[in-house]
Amino acid sequence: MPALAAVSKQSMAAVFVVLAAALAVSTWRADRHAALPWRPVGLLFAGYALFVAVTHALPLACPACRAGAAPNLAMLALVLWVAAAGWPALVDRRGLDRIADWAFAGLATGGGLLLIELLLDAPVHRAWSAVPREVTVDLARYNRPVSAIL
Repeated sequence: MPALAAVSKQSMAAVFVVLAAALAVSTWRADRHAALPWRPVGLLFAGYALFVAVTHALPLACPACRAGAAPNLAMLALVLWVAAAGWPALVDRRGLDRIADWAFAGLATGGGLLLIELLLDAPVHRAWSAVPREVTVDLARYNRPVSAIL
């Protein structure tokens, strides 16, 4: 994910949703009980969702805030499910080690690309986007990959 995020502009959330959905379906098929999140996490999320629903139902809430509440809650639910469901117990230990190895490789690749971009004045971005050397590349461009790596 970090390596993909370092070279993508907007696809991080879409890739995560696709991977999380595939994980959810395969977990559900293997063991329906393992597909349930840890109970305290589910209860805390339900309480937070109720809080958001109540605060966004108030007339003072901005229309854009109300429109964005449901998609943001759905993404939070997906992130919490990936973190709190019982799917790791279904994966054999060697499989988890392989996942960790690939995650580390992605982290190293993403970190390396980010270092190249930051230290050498964005050569990859300039090459792919035909940005001339005279144009300054804004450092805010790297917010998404840095967030993914963290």
